[in-house]
Amino acid sequence: MHPGALANALVAASSLFAVFPLVVAIETAQWPLAALFAFAAAASVMQHLSDQKRRRVPVFAVMARFSTAFLWVDRVFAYAIAVWALLMWVSIGTPVDPVVSAVIGVAAMFVSERVDVGYPQYVVLHSFWHAHAFWACYLIATNSKVVFT
Repeated sequence: MHPGALANALVAASSLFAVFPLVVAIETAQWPLAALFAFAAAASVMQHLSDQKRRRVPVFAVMARFSTAFLWVDRVFAYAIAVWALLMWVSIGTPVDPVVSAVIGVAAMFVSERVDVGYPQYVVLHSFWHAHAFWACYLIATNSKVVFT
């Protein structure tokens, strides 16, 4: 396997961090939030399996032509989660922890995407971003007062 494809596969696997907030959202019957987390994770996996920018090659070449579409779907769900968090913060005064975690993660994502780093550094930094993003989702799910039954 090409090192770029391996890097993409490892980063796609790091989207499994979504399991933790997803379980909390399901156990607390926060169905819209659970759907957001599930679709965000799925979009992230699909995007990374098809990613071909900056010397990386897709894990599955047949998916490469959909890479940009998967990227935008991934972004839409990330923005939707951010809007949910913002609305939650405005309505009930959520703790600052999800914001701090997201900011740390975004810094790691920025470096992994914008700085010319090698494959190992990219995998570590982008996986760190996924861990922090889904940790923020976990904090949102555990602090959300909106429950749909």
